[in-house]
Amino acid sequence: MQLFTENTITPILPLFLTPTGAKLLQIGKLWGIVFAANLFGCMAAALVLVFGHIVPEVRLEGILSVSRHYAEATAFNHFAWGIPAGFLIAALVWVLPRMESAGEILLIVIVTYVIGLGGLSHVVAGSTELFILVLRGELGIGSAVLGGILPAFFGNVLGGTGIFVALTYAQLRAEI
Repeated sequence: MQLFTENTITPILPLFLTPTGAKLLQIGKLWGIVFAANLFGCMAAALVLVFGHIVPEVRLEGILSVSRHYAEATAFNHFAWGIPAGFLIAALVWVLPRMESAGEILLIVIVTYVIGLGGLSHVVAGSTELFILVLRGELGIGSAVLGGILPAFFGNVLGGTGIFVALTYAQLRAEI
């Protein structure tokens, strides 16, 4: 499942219509569970890559090179680069139900390739890269969380959730 884009409109639109602390708390719980599960999966993938001996050493060096490059960016960079990445993933999720099944995979490959090619920050993919460095002792967990994971998270939320909810609300406000 996507981090938030699969369940953005249903919980957020009621919050836009009648904002309450209770609704915000419910959304926080929902997103907290989904986010924690995603980070758990990222850590599991990093554990397998670092300690599982499933990739040849030369490939692991390539993974480490990419991970180190990602970790060099500042927190502000991850936030700023997370906005377009969040927007692209949210757009992908909105478009996929309208596609033929043969085109879905191609579109996923294209959009994720654009995110990688553009050097954009995605909290889930980036968390795996940062956890790899943490497990190898090259990066502290605090630096990974505060310098990469949370800034990318907030950028992805703003780019994906914020933009699409605002657009949807603007389209539906007269009908509501």
